[in-house]
Amino acid sequence: MKPVSLNHTMIQMSQRLDAYLDARDAEIRQEESGHDEERALRAVDSLLAHLHKQALDAEIHFKRLEKQRGAKDPMAQIAADMMDSAKSAYLTRLLEAREDDAVQAAVKSMLLRLDEEREAELAETKQKFWDRLNAFHLRMRKQMEAEQHNADPSMALFAMMMMNGINAGLSAHNPFDGIQKQMRRQRTFAAAFAEASFGPQPGGSMSAFAGS
Repeated sequence: MKPVSLNHTMIQMSQRLDAYLDARDAEIRQEESGHDEERALRAVDSLLAHLHKQALDAEIHFKRLEKQRGAKDPMAQIAADMMDSAKSAYLTRLLEAREDDAVQAAVKSMLLRLDEEREAELAETKQKFWDRLNAFHLRMRKQMEAEQHNADPSMALFAMMMMNGINAGLSAHNPFDGIQKQMRRQRTFAAAFAEASFGPQPGGSMSAFAGS
């Protein structure tokens, strides 16, 4: 197995995080695209917002009566009819708002601002990770330099090679097996840092970087 430098491990972590955040952002956009449009329509159309509130209130009222009296109770049935009527009125106005050019122009502008806010939030999240990763990287380098200072010259030479990302084909019986163990410890530290910062990631943990 070829040893992996700390620099290489950090680059892998950042690339994996970028890919994860981009994929998750695309997922959220797809999931919420329809909801975003309706929220924007309600924000620019006061009648639609009013009908939406009425529909929600009617649904809450029906569910309360259904729980207290049962679905077959006359009062609950009346509340169910009122809920259906309120929902129908909301959906009718929703269709009308979608065909209104002025409303659609306002919605388009609002959704564009929402996309810009999401892009800024994503960039901020990535920058925060980079800042924390760079700080962690610096601490690791200082720790390794301190360890090199206390090591014998031959070990220091191999540690320097490791820090510069030089690959050395080390076999299982290599007399410098301690260097390999130190590299595994670096990757374990790096993985622990990522998971402590962002938690376990869907589809696989960051601890994949800590492999032997």
